[in-house]
Amino acid sequence: MTYREFRNDYEQESDKWSEKYEQMSELEILSLIEKREWDLTHQIWCSIRNKGTIEKSTPILMKVLRKRFTSFLTRNHCAEALFSITKINDEILKKRVIGSLQRFQLSIDRKNALNELEKRLKK
Repeated sequence: MTYREFRNDYEQESDKWSEKYEQMSELEILSLIEKREWDLTHQIWCSIRNKGTIEKSTPILMKVLRKRFTSFLTRNHCAEALFSITKINDEILKKRVIGSLQRFQLSIDRKNALNELEKRLKK
């Protein structure tokens, strides 16, 4: 398989998931996120970014970000969606929230960043 074929297949798969999520409500999408049933093309995060509300989406997305073994890529997409929904424009905080679990110090900083984000969301 060439890279072009892979990219075409990936785009087709992405479109399929986008269409599926388009038919779903915010609560249905959040239910999938809570069950950690997201697609491999990460279209679920684009969908919740567009449909999500602060009241309903924020608690679920914060749970995903607080999970210890959530992959970097998932944390990145989830944080992008959360910051977009809440309209928090702080790239430094977002980078700290996404963090990395590969180094102990970064793990502590990520936890502190999540606590800081949670305080901001309660204002």
